[in-house]
Amino acid sequence: MADFVAERLSRIREAGHFRTLQHISARDGVNIEIDGRRLLNFGSNDYLGLAQNSAVSVAAIEAIENWGFGSGSARLISGSLDPHHMLEASIVRHTKAAAALLFNSGYHANVGGIAALAEEGDLIFSDQFCHASIVDGCRLSKARRFVFSHSNIYELENLLAREQCSGQRWVITEGLFSMDGDIAPLAEISQLCRRFGALLIVDEAHSFGVLGENGMGAWGY
Repeated sequence: MADFVAERLSRIREAGHFRTLQHISARDGVNIEIDGRRLLNFGSNDYLGLAQNSAVSVAAIEAIENWGFGSGSARLISGSLDPHHMLEASIVRHTKAAAALLFNSGYHANVGGIAALAEEGDLIFSDQFCHASIVDGCRLSKARRFVFSHSNIYELENLLAREQCSGQRWVITEGLFSMDGDIAPLAEISQLCRRFGALLIVDEAHSFGVLGENGMGAWGY
């Protein structure tokens, strides 16, 4: 077993895919300390500086004092608490959406949401640079997945025109692609979805609160 693991790790290193954890010993806003060096952090998704915001910290402490640490159960059983419903209601008011549903993280939202909505017999058309959580959600859904080149409207159009199915079609993209910083052509993608009867899922994890009017994300940018 040890030899197998060592051999597998060696192959990962040779492929340039071996990664190690960066031990951050201190953090102050955009500044972090690694191995005694003070560095500027360009790898964070804390764009709005909320992770160390004093008002957020006070609210978190109050929530723990009132409700304890964690809900103690899945929401469907006995873990759906007032703070969950209050936050969802706030999101609905801000976005003017029909409803909102909280997940533990963006990864869980994509894996759980896509797997729950799309099913066997459906077709999913997703951008080449979609996050791994979207890829995992597509796999769990058992729908057939077609990948179009990054933000390539013409390729997406050809796929939608060519591939027929008895179920539902889904188009999935990110709003703002975190690794490259570019924005998906959402208006054009939306037009294609209307034309071919596809439903559109947009991951706004890196654009909500940052882009668009009132921080509504790439959709309103």
